[in-house]
Amino acid sequence: MDYRVFTPHKLLAPYVRYFSALNFNKLSGLSQIKVFADRYPHLVFQHNNGRSAFFRDTDALPPAFISGVKISPYILDLDNHEVVTVTFYPQAIKQLFGINVNELNDQIVDLINFAPADLLERLYYSKCLAERIDLLTEFLLKKINDAAPPDHLISESIRLINDIDIETSLNSLSKYFKISTRQFERRFKSSTGLSPKLFIRAARFESALQAIRDNQFENLSGLAHYLNFADQSHFIKEFKTFSGLTPKTFLFNNQKTQSVIPDNGVVTINHLVTEC
Repeated sequence: MDYRVFTPHKLLAPYVRYFSALNFNKLSGLSQIKVFADRYPHLVFQHNNGRSAFFRDTDALPPAFISGVKISPYILDLDNHEVVTVTFYPQAIKQLFGINVNELNDQIVDLINFAPADLLERLYYSKCLAERIDLLTEFLLKKINDAAPPDHLISESIRLINDIDIETSLNSLSKYFKISTRQFERRFKSSTGLSPKLFIRAARFESALQAIRDNQFENLSGLAHYLNFADQSHFIKEFKTFSGLTPKTFLFNNQKTQSVIPDNGVVTINHLVTEC
């Protein structure tokens, strides 16, 4: 299996965290991808000789699709495949495609609903990965010409949530921005697909994944305290909600994740977790 991450075009940087590419062959011994809960939407192009290579509950996924925010973990069955993924920032779906991202939660929508009819064919017949990334870049660059401006209040609130050293909550954020909790929650969910409370929980889950992979803590109780969980049992319950695994299972069964470093230098976790 070959996994690579690519920096987006500079004009796409406010919307796209990164491009990634995964080449998979069953000879590698892998037959599934476990997809953890994920607060970032994606655009995915995948195929196996022109056919879909991803199956969920035996149903083939569209070869090209937009994947909304994932609240619950699930498993994809795989065929030999190549996949190119665009990972967006939370507000980008609303800005570029004009829809509230919460309408796509846990949904996979065929890209044909958002793209020119010939884009998929051009992706199929492209000669190399660089050409496929160029085609997707060209498509998205045209989208930004009519993109809606970001909600700067939401952008700043996401920055605060991502700072693990700052205690954040719905009440603290609404007080910080001097608006009602109800108004703040409505704006936040419309822009990111998640309520502030669920977004904060997902951010803590990502931090837990990275900390476990990096062996930053000698025991789970120390990690739970660092992440501001009430106790270790609450942390384990949250981890299992978002991953389907206990922290110990994730650690000791040699689950493999791909980490990326976005422009702000903060290490986060990619949405694909491979499983033997």
